Amino acid sequence: DSLELIVIANGATNAFIASLKKAGENINNCRIISTLKADIATARNLGIKLSVGKYILLIDSDCILTSNYFELIIDHLKRTAGEVIERGIVNFIPRQSFFSKLNSKMRNRSYARHKYACYAPNLLISASIFNKVGNFLNSIGYCVDTEWGRRAELKGYSIGQMPDSILVKHVDDYRPWKTIVTWFKYGIGRAFREKRSYLLGKYTRVEFLKSLFPISGLVDSDDPLNYTIFIALHYLIRTFGVLYGMLIKRRN
Repeated sequence: DSLELIVIANGATNAFIASLKKAGENINNCRIISTLKADIATARNLGIKLSVGKYILLIDSDCILTSNYFELIIDHLKRTAGEVIERGIVNFIPRQSFFSKLNSKMRNRSYARHKYACYAPNLLISASIFNKVGNFLNSIGYCVDTEWGRRAELKGYSIGQMPDSILVKHVDDYRPWKTIVTWFKYGIGRAFREKRSYLLGKYTRVEFLKSLFPISGLVDSDDPLNYTIFIALHYLIRTFGVLYGMLIKRRN
């Protein structure tokens, strides 16, 4: 009774929507909404617009929750004063492929070391803060969470951490090509986010250029060669995305 569940069937098939409705018919406070176009920013904005709660909790469809996940969230909020933007831990679970194992290792390390970046899923936001910062931008395509977090920081908000017990498991995608395309689009999102901060006067030109091509903090000296090559490939493809993103004109 303390929460509402809003599921956005984001560009899903009719058969999948029917299965969702069947699964949710015995769940209290559950609504299932479908959209024609698969766009994560549009889906999240719609779900948040329909919500009436004091807090917003963002979860993806490929996440696995612990059995007491919502109880831990509610207990945490009872001890929390004021408005919050907080991340929880995400454990990336690889599939059987060698590519997936390397990608999951990279993502686990990224989440652990970039603690105060605004990453979803497992992202908790006060509805009052979201209303002040504004919607996720659907003109980017990817990195809508980190772009939103940057806008929140520019308004003076900080990004905190939920207790380690509030975690989700995230199953890695089984299609390597889709993951590689995502890396490229992450680069486009980075270019948009950093260019916007620069135009708002938050960076010098040198700081802006450094922000576009940051040094990787995901490789340690004792890492195996195959992982190091994997990280280099990731950064190379993301750099192509950054360069492309710097050349295209955005509406926002």
